[in-house]
Amino acid sequence: MWHVCTDRRRHPAERVLWAALVVLAWYGAFSVSVSRWRRYQDTPTVTSLERDYMAWNTTFPAITVCPTGGPGSRVRPELADEEAQRLAREFRVQNESLLREFVERLSDASLYTLPDIPNVSAIPGDRFLGIIERVTAPWNFAVVASLASDMATATYKPDLVPTLTELGMCYSFNSLVAAYMSPRYWRLGAAGVADGRGHGLLEVNPMDGSVFAQLSGLPGAYQLFVHGPEEVPDLQSPFLTSPEGQFKRLEVSALAVHTAPAARWLRPEHRRCRFMDEPLEPGAGAPRLAAPVYSYALCRKACRAGVALRACECVPHLYGPMCKQRLLTGW
Repeated sequence: MWHVCTDRRRHPAERVLWAALVVLAWYGAFSVSVSRWRRYQDTPTVTSLERDYMAWNTTFPAITVCPTGGPGSRVRPELADEEAQRLAREFRVQNESLLREFVERLSDASLYTLPDIPNVSAIPGDRFLGIIERVTAPWNFAVVASLASDMATATYKPDLVPTLTELGMCYSFNSLVAAYMSPRYWRLGAAGVADGRGHGLLEVNPMDGSVFAQLSGLPGAYQLFVHGPEEVPDLQSPFLTSPEGQFKRLEVSALAVHTAPAARWLRPEHRRCRFMDEPLEPGAGAPRLAAPVYSYALCRKACRAGVALRACECVPHLYGPMCKQRLLTGW
């Protein structure tokens, strides 16, 4: 470049053009380098080649099924009759038909249908979860997950875990959190969770070929939630609906997200996220769900429970026993 600009045989316009081109090139290289450096300082990234094929193993999505067949869809009639008779004797309520309706609507209640439950003031709110556990029977359906490949075919039969959501009693499989939101856990503690985990999580690999889960024997209409194994559904979770007697098929794809192990040693305020074993501590006047785990959906449910607590000084039974709070007893 120096030779071109100082050569007396070059035309002045040619020397100016070359000088301008070189200056622009220097400026462009400098500006691109500065912008890349600033981006690296704000959002540093590490690019590496994945060579460990065992890291391809991932967990199959968790599935939660919520019956939507109307009043009585979650209750066995003979159990509801026995419970109504028992409540009539214990609390000396003369109207057994009202108690029967109370038991059915309580067991089928969601956050939207709470006003439909008859007001039986003689029954305290701390008995609601026990009533639901005694009269709610699991649906007579099975979940079979198959891992098919050219080499072999394996069948996995997971257990269904009853879990109490804002939509009422639902049934989940392949979830680590669902067992902590069930009347069984609130009654038995850690022993109830140990029995509810079944065979553990179902792990799959892209090399397994076609991996699917089939729900069969569903007795009525339902809502289907597909979520992560460390989550539970709530009011804002996307879902699919299916009427009774129809076949529905859903295909999902997996997206791998890796986090460096060193992120565990960062404070939650620094990394702006929490692991499942880092539950929120109750704040000043804020309620906390009686679950020793953390998930984003549980955090939102705790916020809605706090709104209910501030509005009516009580918490709906669908959130379970709150830490140092009382359950909803009447409307």
